[in-house]
Amino acid sequence: MPKSHEMMIARHGKPPYNCAESTTITQLWTISQELRVVQPLLEAQMVSKIPSFTLSPGLQEELAAVTATGLYESPEAFLADAVRTLLAARPDLREAIACKLYEQGVFTLGRAAEWSGLSIEAMKDALHRWGIARQADEGPEATQAMAQEALQAARRTAL
Repeated sequence: MPKSHEMMIARHGKPPYNCAESTTITQLWTISQELRVVQPLLEAQMVSKIPSFTLSPGLQEELAAVTATGLYESPEAFLADAVRTLLAARPDLREAIACKLYEQGVFTLGRAAEWSGLSIEAMKDALHRWGIARQADEGPEATQAMAQEALQAARRTAL
C-alpha cells in the first residue's frame, strides 16, 4: 500500500477512496511496484537526460496542492507514482519504452522482456514491430560455439 494511503488511514481511520476504488488502486500500486518503473531509468542515469520543461500554471497549482495534502512528500514523489500507475495500466507503453531502452543499449533482451512483462519471444516480436534490430555482442564464431554447446547439452539430457 502506498505511503500516502497509509498516512490517510492513520489520519482519518479509513482509506482515501471507497473500498472498490481502494482495492483497484492498491492492486495497481502493487503491480507498479513490481514493474520497478523508475529503477531502470535511474540505473541507466537517464533521469539526468530528461529535458527540463515548464509546467502550465494550472498544473503547478495542482502539484502544489498534492504536496499540501500531505499524501506525497514532493511533486516528484507524486509524479513517480503517477508514472508507475500509468505504466501498470498501459502494457503497450511499457513495451514501447522497453524497446527504446533496448535500442539505446540500456536493457538486454532479457531485461527488456522482464521489465515489459513479455516473454523473450514476445519481446523479439515487439522489437521487430518497432523496427529495432536485435543486438548480439558475440561474433559469429562465439555464437556458433554457443550453439554447439547447447546441442551437445541437449544430446546429453536426451539420453
